[in-house]
Amino acid sequence: MPVANASESLPISSAGRRHYAHAPVLEAVIEIRVAPIDSLDIGGLAAVRAGLESEYPHVTPLVTGGISVGLADLGVDVTGAILLSAGIRIGVDASNAAREGESSERIGYKFGGGPNADFFQTTGLGLSYHKLTPYTHWEACRARVEELWSRYRQWAKPVRIARLGLRYVNRLELPAPGELTDYLLTAPRIAPGLPQVMSSYLMQISIPQPDMPGAVLNVRQGILPAERAGVASIVVDHDLTQPLDISANSEEIWPMFERMHERQDQIFEATITDRTRELIS
Repeated sequence: MPVANASESLPISSAGRRHYAHAPVLEAVIEIRVAPIDSLDIGGLAAVRAGLESEYPHVTPLVTGGISVGLADLGVDVTGAILLSAGIRIGVDASNAAREGESSERIGYKFGGGPNADFFQTTGLGLSYHKLTPYTHWEACRARVEELWSRYRQWAKPVRIARLGLRYVNRLELPAPGELTDYLLTAPRIAPGLPQVMSSYLMQISIPQPDMPGAVLNVRQGILPAERAGVASIVVDHDLTQPLDISANSEEIWPMFERMHERQDQIFEATITDRTRELIS
């Protein structure tokens, strides 16, 4: 049964967008997923990188049978369930599959290893762009995705766009011990009568967006290994998806992404408290 909050409003508009000096973004992911492509030349997807070799010097074939996770590139040791939720489920690199003796099929490529702490992936399912920490600003990420999408359309020749995705995986370093609800307004609650302390937790909530038909926000939270004493590291993963069925040549996706980004800003501000704002300002 759906559960509704008393208020469905969000407290901040794009005009009131905040900029934080210590933005906690570990990884921002912009995804354009396409309908199945007939007679796709997987090898041709490597050409999407043409002219960008200095920015993305490393090419990794992606194969079926595993997961490619941006957080792994950061060396973040995340619990298995969080790890599964924090990346695009499209494949592992071919060298790993060979070492593990898996039978596999190449489905695309990952391009990265450059100076900008970012990478992108091309498969028969579409294109995803990943900006790792340090996160700069939305406009630079969107501009790169527009360029990569134009290249992807040239080589993959998709017909229809099936889904847009915009995801922010944040890492908050909170004072410990302390009250989690002093910093996060969406957080687990321990029943009265039980010890009011957590050594670990993992939470997932799916929240439909009524004013964005079909859109869903998946909220995932959990505790990461702390990097130093007196600090609790909390991953806050906001994954917003919007199903579509429009032409791959449509320019409608860019105002849609702008709206999704505005919504992500609203969601983040609605989730944190002023104490958290002080920590990341």
